[in-house]
Amino acid sequence: MTDRDALLAAIRAHPDDDTPRLVFADWLDENEPDPKPRAKKGGAPSSWAALIRAECELARLECDGTGAAATYRFFTEKDDQAVRGVRWPRVDAEVGRRIELKLLADRTRGPSKTARNRGRPKGYIGGSWDEGTHRGFMDGLHVGDGARLLSNLPALTAYCPPVSVTAFAPLTHGRELVEAGLGRWCRELVLHLGPDGHAELFHALRAHPDAAQLRALTLGLPDDTAGANRALAALADSRHLSGLRALTLTARAPVPAELVTRLARSKLLRGLTRLHLSGTIAEVALQMADVGKAPVLCELALGESNLTDDDAIRLAAAPGLTNLRFLDLQTNGIGGAGASALLASPHLANLAVLDIDDNAVRGLDAAALARAPAGGLRVLAFHGSRLTLRDVTALVNSPRLADLMYFDVDENRLPASALERLVRGFGDRPPAVLYFTGNNLSDGGVEALTSWPAAARIDRLHLMECRMSTRAAKAIAGCPHLKGLTHLCATPTHEAGRTALRERYGARASITG
Repeated sequence: MTDRDALLAAIRAHPDDDTPRLVFADWLDENEPDPKPRAKKGGAPSSWAALIRAECELARLECDGTGAAATYRFFTEKDDQAVRGVRWPRVDAEVGRRIELKLLADRTRGPSKTARNRGRPKGYIGGSWDEGTHRGFMDGLHVGDGARLLSNLPALTAYCPPVSVTAFAPLTHGRELVEAGLGRWCRELVLHLGPDGHAELFHALRAHPDAAQLRALTLGLPDDTAGANRALAALADSRHLSGLRALTLTARAPVPAELVTRLARSKLLRGLTRLHLSGTIAEVALQMADVGKAPVLCELALGESNLTDDDAIRLAAAPGLTNLRFLDLQTNGIGGAGASALLASPHLANLAVLDIDDNAVRGLDAAALARAPAGGLRVLAFHGSRLTLRDVTALVNSPRLADLMYFDVDENRLPASALERLVRGFGDRPPAVLYFTGNNLSDGGVEALTSWPAAARIDRLHLMECRMSTRAAKAIAGCPHLKGLTHLCATPTHEAGRTALRERYGARASITG
């Protein structure tokens, strides 16, 4: 066995440990530098080594449970364009470090591909590789042919450490795959347990000791009640999924109350740092929060779950969610009372990201928001939430928004005076990202914006579909406070206004009319 082979074998044998990867990175710099024209003696450093180091550090920072980790995750998953459009060292150095590592990994992934592909199994392996990477090695495999995957599994497990496996079609040979070691090679598993789905694979894996190697599981539960309940019972009773840190469940069939309670109190969920539930299964999270069974939970998503104000108030009152940093409640039935309770909750004082997009939130409680914990919140999203001018006023006057860096009130049909109210409320602490698309805009609002010295701290400004006059467009184009915008979206009503903005901002502007 060569030194290279021995180092790679150590990585496969200890997939959660960064040390073997970093030792291999040092070896790559010394023994397999990138070919480079006119390279100095000793060759150029290895781009694969740079990728390994960047992604190992990034993986540690992504899982450190901080507000910076939650903020980074929001930007990379929901608003990736803003990743390159914010002046991070000024806005948040901790998030900025994560962005720096992400961009370094993006730059080194291509140049390192040839080196990384050495030893990769050839021919059809039952699916296709995801060309992304995780801690310097292949990130994932999308599979649809169980028989071919089974025959290639020994070569795959000898090629790279555990990956994310997504089954895009029903897999045959589920039990045989588990017995052959698929569980040891899965860092993450994504399955849909439909009528012709992956029930055999899932039930075989959850009962096998190899399931302890799984760190993330995504399950689309069957639409039939019996199949969904069987899968949920199997999750609640599994002894081998002890290493799970992230769980995503989507359920459409009714779930019995007894089974909800059983799952909410299971040991499986106590070790989770991320929990995403949608459909009829959200009650599990509510009960977990009620009984304090979420000691390390950092991220909770309950989108499209028909949650009401009462449910939001229940979450806000739960002392079991004090570690939460990221709360996603998109597309529910939460109104002003529920949103106010969430923002004012002392138990959610550590929350960095709150996404309430597409809820009819109007009617916020200004008095409750005025008593909210100070600062901490970095991202607040109210896209399409039917806010009123009074709601906006209550928000920007709340101490909870003191540290805000991302504020989305797109598509609320706010009145023309709303932008002036935002300027006055934010004072000397504007967010770096301000989205105001789909609201009404007056010349007075633009005058308040362009006369605002603190506007120099805004990086991304969206004013699309706001019917901007030529006067307002020219005021923005000539504003010294807004000259540093990295991105501007606007919809001037006349060509003269569009021309002024294009001349001022060039490629930094997206101008329509």
